Amino acid sequence: MTMQTQNPNVAHSLYVLYETLSDEAQQLFLQELSTKQRHKVESVLKKSSCDPDMFESALLSESALAEDWLKAEEDTAWLKI
Repeated sequence: MTMQTQNPNVAHSLYVLYETLSDEAQQLFLQELSTKQRHKVESVLKKSSCDPDMFESALLSESALAEDWLKAEEDTAWLKI
């Protein structure tokens, strides 16, 4: 299911719901989200006319960034916004 919204209250409500999950469930959720996003990026890049080196660099960058996104410190930083 794809949810598109411009309403920040919905995003906040989803984050509040996420916070009620156990640490393990949060980690699994973030891993699943990361995998789905990676598949979307791969699909877009494969359909585009970019060269193979650029495609590979984008995929490697996404993987490296995802490691940081899954850190507890990242969640803490977002809570301060």
